[in-house]
Amino acid sequence: MIGKIIIVLAAVGIVGGMFLASSLSDYDEHRADTERLILDNPLSDYVGGGSEQPDEPEEVWNTAGAFGINKEAYRLGEDVFFAGTLTPGQQVIIRVASPEGKIFLERAYDGSEREVAKFYFRPDTSAIKGLYEEDQLVGQWMIWFEGINNDEIFFEVVDEFAPGAETDVVDLQGPPAGDPGQ
Repeated sequence: MIGKIIIVLAAVGIVGGMFLASSLSDYDEHRADTERLILDNPLSDYVGGGSEQPDEPEEVWNTAGAFGINKEAYRLGEDVFFAGTLTPGQQVIIRVASPEGKIFLERAYDGSEREVAKFYFRPDTSAIKGLYEEDQLVGQWMIWFEGINNDEIFFEVVDEFAPGAETDVVDLQGPPAGDPGQ
């Protein structure tokens, strides 16, 4: 009796293992196809033609060289989507500065490890970054690249909130009097 139970459990395990292996194989193939598409042109999925709603206006990217962001102007509380490609061995530090020239974000990429650079960020107040008021976010921002020869990307944050973002961007208490962060 125990022998029959073991045989049934072994058969179930073998069938389950085959199903799992098949599922993982399909996933790996899909992932490889997706990565190939992204590596061929990481911006192609985001620049026009990719919209599921044909009535939407075509999205125009703000680009410089092989890098770009999804718009030229953003409202307070909106995400900025950055994407670009690197060649193998190419190393770059991507920096984003506020209108006051304060470093808001810094990301390093190595083309040998990853040929696609993609990330989101949201201009927001931050005591650590010395951005205490929403007024400090409004104006022209700059993205520049260290380690490669690439033009800067400029974008504007306008003095208008994205829908529902009024409570997301808040003024913070400023630094103590005499603090060099002022």
